Amino acid sequence: MWLLPAYGDYTKAAILHDFMCKRASGVPRHDADGLFRRSMRELGVPFVRRWMMWGAVRLKSKLSGARPKHVVQWLPVAIPAAFFVIVPAAVILLWLALFWLVESACFWILRPVGEKPANKPGLDVKTA
Repeated sequence: MWLLPAYGDYTKAAILHDFMCKRASGVPRHDADGLFRRSMRELGVPFVRRWMMWGAVRLKSKLSGARPKHVVQWLPVAIPAAFFVIVPAAVILLWLALFWLVESACFWILRPVGEKPANKPGLDVKTA
């Protein structure tokens, strides 16, 4: 994934969270989510990354079997988290489009004066 690598400072916290979320562990989901956030803090995960990951985990917990009123309660977390994804993606797409335009313009402008191949590909075999 381009935003968060598969492994990092948060890997141990994610493994702990997944283990606690198993039905056999007996740990309530909201407690597992809270311990996930706290353990990421203790592992030194940066603030924004920590809260984005915790927000995604809590959103999944709340949306599994949630009613519409629960979804509205999580908008204050989801909107800032979406901002951190949408803005970089828009900037990257804008620069890629600009690069494509410049590259296409250069190709069409320089195409008529482009170099011709000096030799045709093939073997130089002289016959007597």
